[in-house]
Amino acid sequence: QKEYDIRDYIHSLVGSFTEMYANWAPAVVCGIAEINNKKVYIIANQCKNTQQIIPVDPGNLNSSRTIVHKSANVLCADSSKKTAKILNIANNENVPVIVIANIRGFSGGTYDMFSCVLEHGANIVDALVKNGPKVHIYIPPFGTLNGGSFAVFSPSINPDRISMFASPKSNACILEPAAAAPIVWKKNEREYNDYPIGEEYYKIHNGPKRLHHYNIVKEILSIE
Repeated sequence: QKEYDIRDYIHSLVGSFTEMYANWAPAVVCGIAEINNKKVYIIANQCKNTQQIIPVDPGNLNSSRTIVHKSANVLCADSSKKTAKILNIANNENVPVIVIANIRGFSGGTYDMFSCVLEHGANIVDALVKNGPKVHIYIPPFGTLNGGSFAVFSPSINPDRISMFASPKSNACILEPAAAAPIVWKKNEREYNDYPIGEEYYKIHNGPKRLHHYNIVKEILSIE
């Protein structure tokens, strides 16, 4: 999958989009859009590498300007906090939310661990558990929803509020094939060794048809 600016995809879907907090946590893009003359909030992870510029602290003579690089399609501490904030704003205003979810998981780096990435990720769940407006999650073409990000956006958190949709060209899972296969075939080492790990595993076990079969994905939609 090639890197691209998620803003281009958003603008291709909606007539108008006004971004919010553009200079904070650039790894996630959030804003207000209009669909059929109705206001909605949009949350979408950036699909290209970004960087956060932390300015000099005027109260600390030893501080310096710092550039923090953010990987594409990953939830970091600040982007998780930003996501939770928009969800809570939508809760207070009773405005529906569309989440364009193309996320490989949470960042597990030292910087994000010290920045409380797990705590801010849990705040996303806290915002979704509350009674509030509908939240529609869409996994776009060639997108993926893996690891902890699959857990925090799972419709099972609040089935009456959250609906998940997926492109026929998408996939989603908690564990990627290399990690899941030894568990699935733990009792049969020969079958595990003979099984084609990789694309075939994704196609069979993590594709939208299987997710739809188990009522995780409400509907398979091609929105390009």
